[in-house]
Amino acid sequence: MSIFDGPSIYFNFPGFTDCGIILPHVLKFPTNGWSFCTWLRVESFGSGEKTPFLFNLLNSEGFGVECFFHEAQLTVRMDTKSKKITQKLKYALPTQTWIYLCITHEYHWMGSSQLKLYVGKQLVSTAPMTYPKISEPLINCTLGTNVKIMGKYRDGSPNPMYGQMASFFFFQEALNEVEIAQLASIPIRHTSTFNPTGAEQDSPVDSKLATKIVFGYSPRRAQGITCYNFAGGSAMSKITTQALIRGVQIVKVCDIKESIRYIGGIKVIFPIFAQLESLCLPPILSDGNVDEPPTMFIDSFLTSQIFSFLTELMRQHPKNQKDMIDCGGFRILAHLMKQTTPQFFSLDIVEALDKLAECIQVNEKLEKDLFLNIFLDLKIWVYTDINVQKKLVEVLKNHLSKRSDHFRGLLGVQTILDACRNFYWFNPEETSMCTESVLLDQNENQIGARPSGKEIRDLRHTLLEIVFFFVKDNISLEESKAFLHYLYGCTDQLQLVDILQLLLSLQKKQDHPMNKHFISQGGFDIFIGLLHSSVDSVRVWTIKLLAKMMEQLPPKQKDQLIPNQKMVTIKKILQKFNMSPSLYNALLELLLEVVSVGSVKSPLTLGDNKTPNRFIFKNPSVISIIFELCCVSSNLDLQQQILNDFKDILKSSAICRSIFLEQQWQTWLFGILSKYMHNYNISSKVKSDVYATIIDFFTILHHQSLHKPDGWNKWTETESLLNYFGEQDFFEAPVILKSIIEKLFKYVIADQSLYQSTDLKVWESVTKWALTMEEYLFGQNTMEGQFSSITQVLHLNRDSNGHWADYKLAQELSDFLDVLITKAYSFASSPASGLSAAVQKQVEPLIRLHFNVALSILHEAESFISASRASEQSDLFGTLEKLVEGQRSRVKDATRAFISSKKTNHSIESKTIQKIIERFSNKIRNLLPKMKPSITTAFPPSSKPNGTAQPVSPYEEIHQARLLFSLAYLFTCMKSSHEQLGIATEEIFELFKNILPYVIPPELSGTPSEEMVKIFMAGFSFPDQPFVMASRVENAIGAVMEEQRQLVSNRFQKIDECRDHILQSISKRIEEENQVIANSESTYLRLLESIRSQETPRRAAVITHIERNQFVTAKRWKLMERLLTNDRGPWMSLTESKKPIYWKLDKVENHARMRKRLKRNYEANDHSHQTADLKLRAPFVSDLSLEDASKKSVNEDDIGDFAKILNEEMPDKDKILFEAPCDMVKPMQVFRGSLRFTATTMYFVDSVRGFKHSWTYDNFSKIYGRRYALQWTALEIFLNDRTNYFFNFGSRVEAKQTFKRLAELCSAMVKSSFEAPLKNIKALTTAWQQKKISNFEYLMELNTISGRTYNDLAQYPVFPWILSDYTSEKIDLNDPSVYRDLSKPIGALNDSRLETLRERFESFVSSQADDQSIPPFLFGSHYSNPGIVLFYLVRMEPFCTHFLTMQGGYFDIADRMFTSMQATWENVLQGPADFKELTPEFFTTPEILLNLNNFDLGTRQNGTKISDVILPPWAKGSSKEFVKINLAALESDYVSNHLHEWIDLVFGIKQNGPEALIANNVFFHMCYEGAIDTTKLEDSAQRRGALDQIHNFGQIPVQLFTKKHIGRNQPREESQLQNPIKTISNSIGGLTRLKSNANLPIDSDAYCFTTQVRTFDKSLPLPIIHMKGIGDYLITLFSDGVLGINRWSNSPDGKGLPFTIEPDKTASLINSRVLDVLIPDDPSVTSNFALGLDGKILFHSGFWDNGVKVINTNTAQVVSSAYEHDDMVTCMDIGEDGRTLITGSNDTSIRIWIYGEEKKSRWGIDKIVKGTPNNSLRPIATLIGHDDSIVCVAVNTDLGIIVSGSKDKTMIQYTTDGRYVRSINHPSAVNIVKISCTGHIISYCYETSLLFSHYINGQPCAKETANHLCQMLVTKNGMHVVTGDEDGNIIIRNTDNLEIVKQFENTKGQIRSMTFTYEDEIEKYLLVGSQEGRITIFKLGELEKK
Repeated sequence: MSIFDGPSIYFNFPGFTDCGIILPHVLKFPTNGWSFCTWLRVESFGSGEKTPFLFNLLNSEGFGVECFFHEAQLTVRMDTKSKKITQKLKYALPTQTWIYLCITHEYHWMGSSQLKLYVGKQLVSTAPMTYPKISEPLINCTLGTNVKIMGKYRDGSPNPMYGQMASFFFFQEALNEVEIAQLASIPIRHTSTFNPTGAEQDSPVDSKLATKIVFGYSPRRAQGITCYNFAGGSAMSKITTQALIRGVQIVKVCDIKESIRYIGGIKVIFPIFAQLESLCLPPILSDGNVDEPPTMFIDSFLTSQIFSFLTELMRQHPKNQKDMIDCGGFRILAHLMKQTTPQFFSLDIVEALDKLAECIQVNEKLEKDLFLNIFLDLKIWVYTDINVQKKLVEVLKNHLSKRSDHFRGLLGVQTILDACRNFYWFNPEETSMCTESVLLDQNENQIGARPSGKEIRDLRHTLLEIVFFFVKDNISLEESKAFLHYLYGCTDQLQLVDILQLLLSLQKKQDHPMNKHFISQGGFDIFIGLLHSSVDSVRVWTIKLLAKMMEQLPPKQKDQLIPNQKMVTIKKILQKFNMSPSLYNALLELLLEVVSVGSVKSPLTLGDNKTPNRFIFKNPSVISIIFELCCVSSNLDLQQQILNDFKDILKSSAICRSIFLEQQWQTWLFGILSKYMHNYNISSKVKSDVYATIIDFFTILHHQSLHKPDGWNKWTETESLLNYFGEQDFFEAPVILKSIIEKLFKYVIADQSLYQSTDLKVWESVTKWALTMEEYLFGQNTMEGQFSSITQVLHLNRDSNGHWADYKLAQELSDFLDVLITKAYSFASSPASGLSAAVQKQVEPLIRLHFNVALSILHEAESFISASRASEQSDLFGTLEKLVEGQRSRVKDATRAFISSKKTNHSIESKTIQKIIERFSNKIRNLLPKMKPSITTAFPPSSKPNGTAQPVSPYEEIHQARLLFSLAYLFTCMKSSHEQLGIATEEIFELFKNILPYVIPPELSGTPSEEMVKIFMAGFSFPDQPFVMASRVENAIGAVMEEQRQLVSNRFQKIDECRDHILQSISKRIEEENQVIANSESTYLRLLESIRSQETPRRAAVITHIERNQFVTAKRWKLMERLLTNDRGPWMSLTESKKPIYWKLDKVENHARMRKRLKRNYEANDHSHQTADLKLRAPFVSDLSLEDASKKSVNEDDIGDFAKILNEEMPDKDKILFEAPCDMVKPMQVFRGSLRFTATTMYFVDSVRGFKHSWTYDNFSKIYGRRYALQWTALEIFLNDRTNYFFNFGSRVEAKQTFKRLAELCSAMVKSSFEAPLKNIKALTTAWQQKKISNFEYLMELNTISGRTYNDLAQYPVFPWILSDYTSEKIDLNDPSVYRDLSKPIGALNDSRLETLRERFESFVSSQADDQSIPPFLFGSHYSNPGIVLFYLVRMEPFCTHFLTMQGGYFDIADRMFTSMQATWENVLQGPADFKELTPEFFTTPEILLNLNNFDLGTRQNGTKISDVILPPWAKGSSKEFVKINLAALESDYVSNHLHEWIDLVFGIKQNGPEALIANNVFFHMCYEGAIDTTKLEDSAQRRGALDQIHNFGQIPVQLFTKKHIGRNQPREESQLQNPIKTISNSIGGLTRLKSNANLPIDSDAYCFTTQVRTFDKSLPLPIIHMKGIGDYLITLFSDGVLGINRWSNSPDGKGLPFTIEPDKTASLINSRVLDVLIPDDPSVTSNFALGLDGKILFHSGFWDNGVKVINTNTAQVVSSAYEHDDMVTCMDIGEDGRTLITGSNDTSIRIWIYGEEKKSRWGIDKIVKGTPNNSLRPIATLIGHDDSIVCVAVNTDLGIIVSGSKDKTMIQYTTDGRYVRSINHPSAVNIVKISCTGHIISYCYETSLLFSHYINGQPCAKETANHLCQMLVTKNGMHVVTGDEDGNIIIRNTDNLEIVKQFENTKGQIRSMTFTYEDEIEKYLLVGSQEGRITIFKLGELEKK
């Protein structure tokens, strides 16, 4: 560890002989143990036998304890009379390293005592050692060297230590580990300032530790060769225990971290940023290419080094960190960085910022400033290199994500979102920032460019990751709103994508509260509205977010929040756009609720494809969205993907199939199919694929539908829609139907679970669908029923070869029908009971169909025999035909022969056909018993009665017809079989015979069967021959054909009905959806309006806030730059020092509302070329920055101190309790805005510029109702800092309501009144009559109460002309002739002029007898108006600018300007229209008469150039002298006796009415209140004209008195006060210090008295180092710290003394009040004390710990302590307010402190800084400028100034709000400064014995020689200064010219303290404290007359 890394100050032991510290005697060695603690650094332990000594504590004989080093190990030696022990602590101590060392020896009376060695907080070695018993005093005590005993060293040679040591302590106990750890925890840099006996509340050390100290010394407490003890006790005890330093150096290490505070603090490095451009190397020209612009070499590493330096300055340095906060450092740096070329910012600076963030993370406020103003102000970075930006946001993410909860509260989600939106946009919004794509320098060269779109996307993602970390686990409602407002408020749609992605990422956590917030803010409508976006990706991610949110909702809540109507809305919105693959995938995720968070991909790619029901349709309504979008999509590939995806889903999931069936899927599929069929640009393969897919869809879905009851209805719907599309020529419907049926049938017959279902309803559904196969197989025959065409009844589809195309399908159908019929019987309750009627009804159509199918198969079976057998078939059938035709009787034989010949020709192919024939013949046989019983068993051959006809039902008839039809059909089959090969002939013939018995009519019942066969065979073969059954057969064929036609007709009718129903439902659905979308549109618009109505103002406020911060920061930087570059600043600019300095009047007032102070006008305009003679030659003034410019900018007054600016923003958490629109009124300016009240603060928000001003209620002193334009519509608020603000409202009601609300919020201590407080006027007048206040103060208070204000030039305070003599060389104020007549108005002073005016008045009266619209008047102009005020004050800003504004930009004609007091007075007396009075400045501010700013005011006609005002001869050419005499005249006896007469004219009974007429005091009627009500003027031009006249002409003050005002010392009547309703003031606030300007009463034969208030030992008299008279007490402080509170009275004591003094007896006692006075013998200690106003609190400084202590004078106990200085506080002063404390220090800085408990509002909210206890000191500003130690300071809070004197020979003046004003050089160090209330600054240089007087505005007044002054007092009236010197002389001088008024020489010895005692606010006695502890009292009260 370097030596510089140790304490800031330390003892340096050089290692030379006898060099060490001689400690005082230790009278008693500790009996229970001891400890020695210090920070130590040993350079070397020496070699050989060298034993450098740490300390010795020995008695006169050499017995005691020694501690030394041997071979780098600490050794303790104990030597007593009885034993000698040496013990080595085995631990090798390091060299050249600072370590905290603690040695303890703990006494155990029953065990072994222990030595312990601690290094740091760790115990490193222990050793047993007997505790010594030492009873004698230890008088040989040293540190750092061994000691000689009896003239020689015990070890034979000196062993000094070579090293360094900080503060060290010896304790009378063995400290425990906790106590040692506390001491070791003190930072090494602060060890020397640590005071264990102090009262630091945040000290890490237990305060009880101080009581254990035997001795303790710090290098800071060293003075010369003396070092003072830390141990407690009186100051005298410390003197007796001081140590002597011999050969040891006190080394102070000045760390840059601390040194920088002496020259201005951390802000000193800021100007480097402002000069980066100038620090670049000059431009380098390219090699020979003159066309190439030169390039500037930019050292970007320099920028990073500045931040690295800044980091080191703040590392582990709380004071520098606080300084950075107080000066708004990061805000300033951000401002400067924005002015810098982006090329200066490289990766190095980001790394430096990273380290800086790590460094200050312990300071929350500073951390917030850094991230808000540097990291997140992307205006700095957006044009830098992209790698720099990437690195920046990564660093930002790393910091913020590590402590997300911390930064979430510190910065907030909204801040990050705003940063993204403001800077990283894709398409700029109206409020976007940095909208230029490239950044150009002044030469149009590119110096930066915005990132590309992809880069912006990456940067945004990183920033939004931070937001994700903020809210991933929890989110507040406001944060949720921030997202919603971003989504709806941002018009740059591309920005919404990553916001939606972020919200989706947050959905990873189940039950994230964000969903609840969204639902509460509008539910899913919020996100549905986003689907209106024109950007597809926005719609995609919105759908994904909806999907994820719905995934986490319970089903019931889902149905409530997003019913079907919402899905309709989504569909309708999306139909406005083309569906992209990404949108389809998102919709698919919404359908399945399977959401991929980080990407847009199909959810079908997730999971195991083989898992059944892997996907479920969670939101079925989405299906219609997808397919309806698919139908209109132009993306054919996407359509195919959708079809394939859904086909796969439906295949794998029965649940999905069931859900899909509930949709209108047929319409979608047919729509897609038709689109493909009619698109000739699509390849046939694609068409074929799509066709196949759609067929698969129908197959899969109809198959699924059959599993449900009435599922066959879906088939009907399909058929109906298919026919509809076919009719519209979209495609060939039969072809599609065939494809669907064929494929579906395969699915059905393969699904045993379907047709073997035990569910009757399912069986019925399958049955009904199976019956529809009949139409497909047979169609409808249109031919008549003939035998020859009987097979055409069942129309069969033929292929190109004429074969039955559905032959195989028919066989499969037959088998399937077998199963269905068989299954039907399983539903019978029992075999015996048979089928139920319902089942039987379903079975009959199956049997009929099965019968027909089987017949058709038999008929078509042989058609599949090969063609080679065709001829043989024909011949065989011919033979059969001949047999039947020629020999009917031989039919049987012929048939047999035919069959026999057929069998011989069987082939292999025919065997298969034979099997089919046999199988289906058997099926028919099996079906016969299952026919309806009433038919199949009605006429069996064995049971039918002969010839008996049984009635049959219609149902039986149709079945009989079917059997007859089947016989005819079988005959045709036999014929066909014979014609082909005859394979089936025999089987068919047998079947024919089997059926025949069932159709024999009753009349043929007896015919043998063989005969019946012949009959029927013949009948069928020869239809033209008679046949008994012919008619029945014909009827049967017709019936069957009709049945077939009816079935088909019914089917088509049902299909048509279904189609109509579907179309109607579609139409109705479209209508309903249109209504839904209309409603949703209105909902969306309302939602959009609602959110934007919140977001738009917020965004506007954000932008305004940013712009305002930029503006205020720029202005603040200007102020800071001025501070740093002024003539005492660290960056003093020689160029600036040569520029002219301009001044303006400071608006701060003193207690009497005098404005004496000037301040620098940095925004000055010299107003050159604006004289009146130039106006004629210049029609336009180009540089006129007057009224318009002032409205656009904010001057320095508007900004105020920066600490206030940083906190004037309205916190979001502060609720606005009241708001009222109003105008802030300033001279010649009106700012529109509104007042807002919170619980603690009032804000004015400028509605034009957007700026905010804030004032806390605890700073309010008075609130008055006011007139504006003669209407009671205004308020004026007075603050404790002597500033005031004027607000005008729209009406009296609004003003009164605002006043009432504000009064409720303020403390009861704030005086407030909207009406007039009459009793307070009475009190005010009484105080004036009794001469407790001056004439000036009385007039100023009357002006204030009557509404006259500095804020409105139309109501400016008015003062009278006092003197009338402006020509004499001298003036005698005792001569009444020099005064004007105060009983007359100014216009009546000249009798001749008055006569003229009266004549005009009379003419008005006579001419207006009938017309009183304009009442008669004497004076057409007023005594006070804006023109008059500016006429007088034109030489002083800001009035000069106001004057030019009023005059159109030019000064008036020179001869009309204010040039001379005499000329102006003469014009006032003689001018026909000049009746002006004066302003207060003629009595307070001499600078108004001087042209300090050297304005060119023009040249008079006589050639005289106008400059300063020409003063009367008696002023001796001095404006200060003129003002002094004018004020003296105002306070003269003559004026005092007549002032009430002028008050009657202006404020009293003669102001208006009859008394005014008598007094010739009548003005134009528009000057009076009530003459006109401008609010009732409807015509705007008329109203504007009236207001202009009121504002510009003049306004009569509010009348305060209705009876004559009596003069001073005259009785007055209560009735003199007017009606309370018409007055406006409250109490006489601010008159707590009543003053008189009478000269100091000093008795030339003054009595001198001497007394003593404390008893001393004669050999030890102690000086009184501080003394203060407060009321009835005299507080004294002696050099030993004893504090006395003595009783004092100006009344005689009855023992011959004119006063009474009762000494404080406790001051002479042992238990007296004792303060910790550190250096009692130092004369400068007298300036280290300051008493509060009531004397209860004493502020004390001069401590080595650099602190200031607040002490209770009653108990002498420390109440609190404050530590801000880095070196000893050398001086202090307290202001008249008792709260403002000023301290100066050796660290060259001055601190401003505020003391006392802050006021509270009535709402009980403290405004105390966090962590600051009540009644404590709070630092508010640091003042710099001196180069050496501060010696003296003075403050006058009434004038608002601070003055400091330093060893650097300068005196610097500041304002109490911390601004530098000026520096005044002196010939030597300035030792004393005082400020008088008159504005004089008295300073003294001890070395050169010179006493100076300067005026408050820097003018030197006087200089005198004064030797050895040590004390100085200024009288209360500021007229005199009292000085005391070391020789005991007391001199009283005038503060203005330093002339001696009186000198006292009765004091003996050096004067150490002085104070006044007062009677009626006038100094009566001067008390002087001497070096000998005596008080000399001088009586001052007999010289008033002189």
